[in-house]
Amino acid sequence: MRFVLVHGGFHGAWCWSRTILELERLGHRAVAVDLPGHGERRDEEGDLGDRRDAIVSVLRPGDVLVGHSGGGYDATVAADAATGLVRHVVYLAAGLPREGRTIPEAMTMRDAEDGEIDGDVTGMLRYLRFHDDGRMEFADYEGARDFFHHDCDEPTARWAFERLTPESFGDYHSATVSIPRFWEADQDRAKPFLNSVQE
Repeated sequence: MRFVLVHGGFHGAWCWSRTILELERLGHRAVAVDLPGHGERRDEEGDLGDRRDAIVSVLRPGDVLVGHSGGGYDATVAADAATGLVRHVVYLAAGLPREGRTIPEAMTMRDAEDGEIDGDVTGMLRYLRFHDDGRMEFADYEGARDFFHHDCDEPTARWAFERLTPESFGDYHSATVSIPRFWEADQDRAKPFLNSVQE
């Protein structure tokens, strides 16, 4: 089986290096994708379409597409664009878009017309430093470890922190997502996260 691995925010293909080795040890093949603005492509800018294209460009028939965290949105958009190539989509603590809505609306399970959307549903903003150009990055190692790498040993957490890239959502956050082919495909357990307590 061949896996295509999509990282989440601030990360890059590098974060999958140990996973790739383990999958290969089990007899599978795997490739990790750097989305524009991340990893080896850290100096590139890209919108939702550019991120989709980065994933689609490496897909082959029968691939299992894995999206982690914010990479779930990108993996889903890619799966919609290449339904004939993707066997399964796996969401690893990942987000799932909502048809006709923006990524922030999907993250919060609220619509813009419902009022102001809380952009910090995860509590991450307290760890970030913001730049005048709209980029944001983790202010320090302790914050990144607390938010992302709390269950890693110290050397691994420091290794990861040194590779994090600034995040710049730009058009990515304001784009309305439409994935009709994804919804028409055979669905197993792909559902947006719902709060267990509804108000």
